[in-house]
Amino acid sequence: MKELPNKLTAARFGMVALFPVCFFGIAPLAGLAMYVLAFLTDVLDGYLARKYDAVTPWGQTMDPLADKLMLSMTLLCLAIDGRVPWWFFIVVTAKDVVMVVIGLFMYSKMDRFIQPANIVGKLATFSYMLAIVLSFFNLPKLSGYDIALTLLYIAFALSLVAFATYAWGFGKRFFARSK
Repeated sequence: MKELPNKLTAARFGMVALFPVCFFGIAPLAGLAMYVLAFLTDVLDGYLARKYDAVTPWGQTMDPLADKLMLSMTLLCLAIDGRVPWWFFIVVTAKDVVMVVIGLFMYSKMDRFIQPANIVGKLATFSYMLAIVLSFFNLPKLSGYDIALTLLYIAFALSLVAFATYAWGFGKRFFARSK
């Protein structure tokens, strides 16, 4: 049971590759099913890792990377399909690349330190999931607002707040270490 969380994380990397095949090759709703499955395995692997004391450095590193890759692949496919603006895919992916680079730097230069997830990051992840699921359906606009797109913007704002808290934590740790 202790290795199951890491196996679920590894499976999500495969889902990243399968998402466009499902989305474009079968039907967008097959892509939606793949995305929801990836989200559920993310929730399950985190739960199992904590419950069975199976948190590993590999899982702490690869789990958020799998999440970021799945989000970027999903946004890319949604942008190609015209469901989200291209600039949104580009900005979110660029922010995530910066986060990965900072994370790699922290890990390699700061005693293999891994910045743990925080509640704002988890809220952003959940908001992205909800917004992406809603983007698959042609929902009526409420008072002129596209619900899915508005929720994507909220998710992005939450991810910027999470990014700022990660950067703050990194800065504090980095500068405290260099004194």
